[in-house]
Amino acid sequence: MGSATDLTSLADLAAERLAQIFGARPLLVQLWQDNQTVSAARGGEMSADMHVMPVHTGSRVAGEVVLDRKSEPGPDIESVLTELSAALTALDAQQAIVRDRDQTMMALARLATRGLDPGGHRPTRGAKIAREIGEQLVAAGLAPADAGWAQDLERAMTLRELGRCLLPADLWMKPGKLSEGEFELVRSLPDRAAALFDELMPANDTAVRWHDLTRSILAGQGERWDGGGYPAGRKGESIPIEARIAAVVGAYDAMTRPRPYGVPRPHAAALSQLTEESGAHFDPAVVRALAARGTEVDRIRAAHTLAPEGDHELGDHRAA
Repeated sequence: MGSATDLTSLADLAAERLAQIFGARPLLVQLWQDNQTVSAARGGEMSADMHVMPVHTGSRVAGEVVLDRKSEPGPDIESVLTELSAALTALDAQQAIVRDRDQTMMALARLATRGLDPGGHRPTRGAKIAREIGEQLVAAGLAPADAGWAQDLERAMTLRELGRCLLPADLWMKPGKLSEGEFELVRSLPDRAAALFDELMPANDTAVRWHDLTRSILAGQGERWDGGGYPAGRKGESIPIEARIAAVVGAYDAMTRPRPYGVPRPHAAALSQLTEESGAHFDPAVVRALAARGTEVDRIRAAHTLAPEGDHELGDHRAA
């Protein structure tokens, strides 16, 4: 059962193994992890008279195997329970790694926006908006439909602004256009931010997709749909979908958050501006996805916006 990568597949594997032992007799495998409960049944309805055997991982009860009374437990079932316990312990360890990773990500995200976001809302705001867009694109068949992609996108987006810590804060706070030299610094940022991320959060077997999404966002969110962006001048669908989402989220976030040198635009006005630049700066499908989730996006924006924030937005710079 070590091949199982999540609680659902583990329950199915265990139920299948038990069905091979007990044939068509009713059985149920039920597993618990954090706030999740999954079940896998075989052989029809259970009777009122059952064997209930707990599954332990360390000090906690992590599930139970329920067998019809006619299915007498024996060495085979004990072997399955032992394997199930070991697989659950491995999944628990993976979950602990994910929790530690998420805490590290949020700390890095808040470090990157220190001084710009006193309430620490900014990484969460952009990430949640990106997930709304991602789920809409998945539903439309325009983004990967595999389980958990939008959730991994949300996690990756918390580090969208990691590169800010590589440039002086006064550059981000500058109220006017950037000089040519300043703009060149900004153009170099995506590659530098991706390299910094590789040093801080090296890829591992438990977070490959999340790592790839984060790196892709850092490296590609300055690109434009029409090919006029940076650092590589990529165009259209050659820009990864996660980077296209990040570009739209970044622009929307910049337009709708309070700034010391400007009044935030309401949701409708920001959406109108994005629509106007759709097909040039932004992927039209991503802009339409944001519009389709407009009510929820506006709610997220309002819930995670407090103090005025002043700064430029990556991908929105123009030299003087």
